[in-house]
Amino acid sequence: MPTAIDLDHASRIGTHGVRTRSANRGSRCTKGGVQSGVADPGSAAFDRSDEGVRRISEPRGRRSGHAGARRAALLLLAAVFAFAAVGTAPRADQEHRVLLNVALPRTADRPTWAEERAVFAAHLERAFRLEPSIADEFGGWILEASTRQTLPPELLASLIMTESSFRKEARSAMGAVGPGQVRPDLWGAWCGVNLADPGENVDCAARILAHYVELCAQNSTDAVACALRSYNVGYRNRNNRYYFAAADRYLAKIERYLDDLRSI
Repeated sequence: MPTAIDLDHASRIGTHGVRTRSANRGSRCTKGGVQSGVADPGSAAFDRSDEGVRRISEPRGRRSGHAGARRAALLLLAAVFAFAAVGTAPRADQEHRVLLNVALPRTADRPTWAEERAVFAAHLERAFRLEPSIADEFGGWILEASTRQTLPPELLASLIMTESSFRKEARSAMGAVGPGQVRPDLWGAWCGVNLADPGENVDCAARILAHYVELCAQNSTDAVACALRSYNVGYRNRNNRYYFAAADRYLAKIERYLDDLRSI
């Protein structure tokens, strides 16, 4: 808030002289003028009044100091007025703006990440009878991976249950490793992660499934079922009659685990 300025005090700065002896020795200022000696025009000021011309002797340094203080006060006063004008400009501009009422989303009702993870982990624990620590770990990994790949977390969780029953060190005779049973020779370089790490293994499994969904969407009416078949037996074998029965059993297990999760 601008500081109040005593304008009357500021206007009086330097206007009162001090009666002293003049710069020349022997001269003295009186009511009627100079009593003796020669006045120094540079060292005195004149003040006209009803009684005539009264000479007021004033040192040059004090006089220049008063003038500087007067200029400083005037500059400060101008700055105050400029600040007040700028401060009122936005308010005046806002009076002419059109106000729109926009309904904002209610973010306060949305659960936090920790709450969402805890709820999903509880579902995994009850649906698949997992240890609380295992459910909590996989709950975070599955939620993160499914969010990145825009997949339903229940679908990815059902795939992990089908592939490995949430075993971190699972290995198959075909060389597939980890919770998602990913083959390093086929997908290791494509995913570019450490498949021995269970969290990264789940992330790679989600990427593979999302990749198959994208491929199947081009020529299949059920892209998700096509993607799950491809994950199990390969994209080229998804409709091969030699692998059709195995792919059907795989889909049936996924559906059963999905039902278990949805019933919680």
